[in-house]
Amino acid sequence: LGVLLTFVTGSDTVPPPLGFVPEPSVTFVHATDISDGTAQFPVANTCTNYLRVPVLPTYEQFFTHMHNSICLATTFSSA
Repeated sequence: LGVLLTFVTGSDTVPPPLGFVPEPSVTFVHATDISDGTAQFPVANTCTNYLRVPVLPTYEQFFTHMHNSICLATTFSSA
């Protein structure tokens, strides 16, 4: 779960004593609701601790897109 926390917030630990401000949030979106070409991939905004997760036809597609996005994001966070 640490890599997911980093993907969403940009931090690998929860800051004490109050946690994140704003609190992390997640929205599940059907691919047909997004028209900008990113519908199949999760989108994180580390400034607002927000995660948009696509609802895909199969678990395999969901897993592949989440896994690949999170793995690539760790490279971005190190830049």
